[in-house]
Amino acid sequence: KIHLNLIVSDIIASASFLMLDLGKGKPTLCYVLTFITHFGWLAVFFWMVGEGFTMYRQTVQALKSYGKKVNSYVLKLGACVYGGALIFPTVGVVLGTNLEDFNYITTSDSVCFLDNAAVTLVPLFLAPLYLILICSIYFFARVSYVVVQAKKSGNKKDAYWKKQLRAVVSIATVTGIAWIIAPFLLIPAGDASVVLQWIFVVVLGLQGVVVFIVQVVLADEVKSCWFEVYKGSTLQTFVASISDKNGGVRTVSPINLDDATKGSVSSS
Repeated sequence: KIHLNLIVSDIIASASFLMLDLGKGKPTLCYVLTFITHFGWLAVFFWMVGEGFTMYRQTVQALKSYGKKVNSYVLKLGACVYGGALIFPTVGVVLGTNLEDFNYITTSDSVCFLDNAAVTLVPLFLAPLYLILICSIYFFARVSYVVVQAKKSGNKKDAYWKKQLRAVVSIATVTGIAWIIAPFLLIPAGDASVVLQWIFVVVLGLQGVVVFIVQVVLADEVKSCWFEVYKGSTLQTFVASISDKNGGVRTVSPINLDDATKGSVSSS
């Protein structure tokens, strides 16, 4: 559900960003589109740090939180995420409509976006963005350390290390570590700045692809299903997720429905 909320927030932010051209020269429409875009991008960042916090809670603080049940965890996390993301654009609109010296948006025949004045851009967008980035880096470092420390078990097989590397890449992706490049884009450095912009765009653009490959294509359950299908089973295998009594999710290994049917027939 956290992944789903992150994806939905990203879709809203990207769609509204692409529609900003419709608000050029139209202050009211520009206000609405900028507000949605502003809210959407902050929600994306808040969900990223929510991903990091969830993994931190499940790994680093596993012993402390063991046996403690958090009712409606995703609902409470969502309230914090969307509530936090809503504060900044709301403050911007309120100040922009009540203070003469404060502009929330810049709109003309050629532009419609957040005003680029430091008094607007820094406290309402850049400050929360960098604060979230710092938190994400912290969660990434702590969780990655716990994952890598598993080598103390004495398992040094290549397959093991590939699995650990995959886990670290997955953590880095969902916590938005790619945005660590963003602050350097503000430094005027001529051609170097252009190179950084290209690196930032490419890395960020591949974020969704990496998530899909690491968490879907390379998932053990998915590979098991494809292996069963490749073997030529008469009925496809399936992977089911069952909610247990504690509200968690238990992954069930792929089951060959053909074998299960034969077993039930023979037992009857």
